[in-house]
Amino acid sequence: MIRTVRRWTALLLTLAMTFALLPAGVRAADSTGAALFSKGRTLRILALGNSFSVDGFHYLYQMAESAGYDVVIGNLYASACSLSTHWKNAERDLGAYTYYKISDETDGAWGSAREVSIAQALQDEQWDVVTLQQASAVSGVSPPTTNLLATNMRCARACRH
Repeated sequence: MIRTVRRWTALLLTLAMTFALLPAGVRAADSTGAALFSKGRTLRILALGNSFSVDGFHYLYQMAESAGYDVVIGNLYASACSLSTHWKNAERDLGAYTYYKISDETDGAWGSAREVSIAQALQDEQWDVVTLQQASAVSGVSPPTTNLLATNMRCARACRH
C-alpha cells in the first residue's frame, strides 16, 4: 500500500513540476530578461531532499527531453531528511548526501556520487531552481518549517556563489 501511495505521489509531483515549469518560459525571466525555461536554453534544477524528491524527479528529464527541452537535474538525497537536518548538514559542511545527476553529459542516465555536501552540489552547476524537501513526518508544521525554510534559502543563495 505504501509503495503504491509513493508511486502515485511521485507521478503527481513530477506532473505538477512539469506543468509548473514548462510554461515558465512565457512568464518568468532571469536577470538578463531571458526566459528561464524555453527551447534552446538549458534549465538546471537541483533538489535538496529525500526519497520524495528522488521519486518526484525520476522521470522529469525524460519528460522534458521528449517535449524538446534541455534540462540538467541534480538531486541531493538523504533518507528521511528534514529541513532542520539539511540546515545542520549545511552548517557543518557534511558530505551526508548521495548526489544524483542526469543531463546530456551523462547520456540521459542517472549518475551518482556518495558523501557529497550541499555546498559541493550547489557549486557543481549554475542552478536556476533549487527545491527543498521537508521530511513527511514534519511536513506542514508551520513555525519551525517557516524559519528553517528561510534559513535554508539564504544558505542556498550564499553557497551558490
